[in-house]
Amino acid sequence: FYGYHYQGRTFDCGSPEGFVEANVAFALWRNDMNQSMAGVIRTLLDEMKPSERRGAAF
Repeated sequence: FYGYHYQGRTFDCGSPEGFVEANVAFALWRNDMNQSMAGVIRTLLDEMKPSERRGAAF
């Protein structure tokens, strides 16, 4: 059994939510797509009804 001390952000991709979170974060970290993806996310949130947001704070 080996271990590795890692410093940085990690994601739990074993759940659907964690997988999506990791992919969204990756897209937002990329300089070549962060502006367009932030716009896509804002548009999707704006299109949602307040009752569908379930705690999304944007």
